[in-house]
Amino acid sequence: MRPVVAPPCIGQGLPVTPVNPPTPARDVSLVAVIASISVVGVTFGITTPLLSLLLDTMGASRTVIGFNAAMPAVAAILLAPVLPRLIAVVGQRPFMLLALGGVLVTLIAFPLWPSIPAWFVIRFLMGAAATALFIVSETWINQLATERTRGRVIAVYSTVLSLGLVIGALVLPVTGIEGWAPFAAAAGMTALAGLPLLFAGRQMAPMAVHEAGDVLRYVRAAPDAIGAALLMGVLYFGIFSLLPLYGLALGFDTASAARMVAVAGSGLVVCPLLVGWLADRMDRARLLRLLVAAMVVSALLLPWAMGAVLPRSLLLFVIGGGLIGLYTLGLTLLGQRFQGGRLAAANGAFVLMFGVGEMTGPPVMGAVMDLMPPHGFAWAVAGVCAAYGVFLLAFRPVAPVLTEGVR
Repeated sequence: MRPVVAPPCIGQGLPVTPVNPPTPARDVSLVAVIASISVVGVTFGITTPLLSLLLDTMGASRTVIGFNAAMPAVAAILLAPVLPRLIAVVGQRPFMLLALGGVLVTLIAFPLWPSIPAWFVIRFLMGAAATALFIVSETWINQLATERTRGRVIAVYSTVLSLGLVIGALVLPVTGIEGWAPFAAAAGMTALAGLPLLFAGRQMAPMAVHEAGDVLRYVRAAPDAIGAALLMGVLYFGIFSLLPLYGLALGFDTASAARMVAVAGSGLVVCPLLVGWLADRMDRARLLRLLVAAMVVSALLLPWAMGAVLPRSLLLFVIGGGLIGLYTLGLTLLGQRFQGGRLAAANGAFVLMFGVGEMTGPPVMGAVMDLMPPHGFAWAVAGVCAAYGVFLLAFRPVAPVLTEGVR
């Protein structure tokens, strides 16, 4: 088998995956997969706050609730290395339907077994199914995207997923947290997510099982993209769990502290399309460095802006937008460099490192807040972003060698 190196793409000197010409069938499949995962976002938008609130009513301590919320991250760390091989064996659409079925079963199990120990097991299983969903859907979307529009396609995916999470959070006040109603709503959305997949064809590159193994080597092959997942995992859960406490430490009331979270969250919805548009028109690795630099500067300025609504809101918006920009650019770079089983394995590494960040981010940032009051939150955000920026300057991704055909 003769090795070949794909021609450079827009704004990049690294080899890329072969360009897939757009076709109506490919476009239909792409819309179907994005629609499906956006509906899944509604499900997780319902269940994430729901489970914490119910555990509180069951008498669980804040520590226990925190450990329970970490179960999906544990599942991602343990299972992400092996899932790409299963995807290659089962196939993308059947595997995604099986994962949706797994989420559906766990949603039924929660109200059937209202026990704190049982909910640790069920939350882990739900996290396992969610890990599978994100690996297969992101791999599928990246394979269906063409190189010239890859950034915008991933941006649309990021945007609709964020919108799904927001919509899910708005469903919970309607259903309440008591009884079967919230779980039935989440289960209904999960079942609905399977319908678009009926329109998704098989426009997908073959995935050889041997190419889908050794997930960890893709951390070395694409440290910038995989590192973006780690940074987002650290900051996403750190910011949205600790930003309200930062506001309270500065004397804000609870409503003002909650509004700060909403402002940062608005960046998640608004910014992906801009980042995706830029990613298709300039060097993506350079754009990633610029994005991290903007986050560092915004975090460093935050302590001096907290007393004024407009500057504070602008900086929080940039930080929130930067978070989703990391996600968008990380996935775009993976799709540019890998294909088939290699792309699935690289996406497994992406999800694994996101889980590592999810596990480590809140306690590390919380410790910095304790050591450096009252602005430890801002210093923590600036510090982790700066560390990643130095990493980007020091390391370069290893250009993958593509092969013709699949063994």
